[in-house]
Amino acid sequence: MSTPDAPPTLYDWFAASAAAHPGRTALETRGSTLDYAELAGLAETLAAHLHRRLSGQPPFRIGLLAGRTAVAYAGYLAVQRLGATVVPLGPSFPAARNATIARTARLDAVLADGTGPTDRLGVPVFTLTDPELRRLTAPPLSGVRPAGPDDLAYLLFTSGSTGAPKGVPVTHRNIRAYLAHVVPRCAAGPGDRFSQTFDLTFDPSVHDMFTAWGSGATLVVPTRDEILTPVRFVTARALTHWNSVPSVISLAQRFRALRPDSMPTLRSSMFCGEPLTLQQAAAWQRAAPGSRLENAYGPTELAVTCTAYRLPADRADWPSPANGTVPIGTLHPGMELRLQEDELCVRGPQRFPGYLDPAHNAGRFLAPDGGPYDPAVPPTDAHWYRTGDRVG
Repeated sequence: MSTPDAPPTLYDWFAASAAAHPGRTALETRGSTLDYAELAGLAETLAAHLHRRLSGQPPFRIGLLAGRTAVAYAGYLAVQRLGATVVPLGPSFPAARNATIARTARLDAVLADGTGPTDRLGVPVFTLTDPELRRLTAPPLSGVRPAGPDDLAYLLFTSGSTGAPKGVPVTHRNIRAYLAHVVPRCAAGPGDRFSQTFDLTFDPSVHDMFTAWGSGATLVVPTRDEILTPVRFVTARALTHWNSVPSVISLAQRFRALRPDSMPTLRSSMFCGEPLTLQQAAAWQRAAPGSRLENAYGPTELAVTCTAYRLPADRADWPSPANGTVPIGTLHPGMELRLQEDELCVRGPQRFPGYLDPAHNAGRFLAPDGGPYDPAVPPTDAHWYRTGDRVG
């Protein structure tokens, strides 16, 4: 199921819930709790502050060097409110990597929360702590052009085989197609509580933020310690929706924390980023018997995930593939697949428009008829993206 009249941009997903549920809790992070009206107000003020600091010039791309703070999430929304592209940087990344990303992305500025080094970035850096964010004032925001469907929502950098950062731009049209499917699939609403185990430099974080904020639910951000104790995090925070890599299950098993019925509040659990084994899935289901269990797959180039498989509620109906892993399932609506010598190739509305550096497109696409891709020609919607993954 998908929503044909879904909001056109990331900020619009949040703004719709803020208008409908202003008093509901939108964010919990580091002991800070913000309702939708408060978070919307902080994002608006921060957007106006950034706009003024940039001499009233519409920003192109803004880096976000922030961790698990209110500044990080208000900042993400503020960049979207400005119609700009958010480029997450890693507080724990080596300074040289962040500097390379800042240069490659041609950032106008960086918004930071003080959790990571800001030297060597080569652009203006605006640093705010959470208390400073709450005290921030700025004139009303005006003269800002909202983002359109073909504008870039975010720009993430992955490392190729050489280790060099490779820019993956994702448009609002791409991420809208994803959210229009997964938000109703999550079946969430006000009062539900979503985990945020992924850093902002990984695109599953976009799933967590905007499935929560697209539903009027609460995004619950764990501390580093809570990530290492997932069962305790779920139960202490009464989470209803979970998303993480499957290795979190193995971590919990190692500490013997996955006791039967130990996570009674969970109603939905999604795993992505790594193969999910049937053994892992069974251990999680025993601990959260009231939760739907879903395995999702997709590279960053296909806007978070492009396939999903929901395990049947009855263990007797589970598949039993020879490799012992849960299937990746079927493609999201509108996506198409092509098998080229067993390599999964995909196209559709979630597929990114091509790498930031066009030189990286070589060898990563197929022509519309499945033939070789001419790297001198920008990819069209009809071109196939080569995932590099083999499927049986």
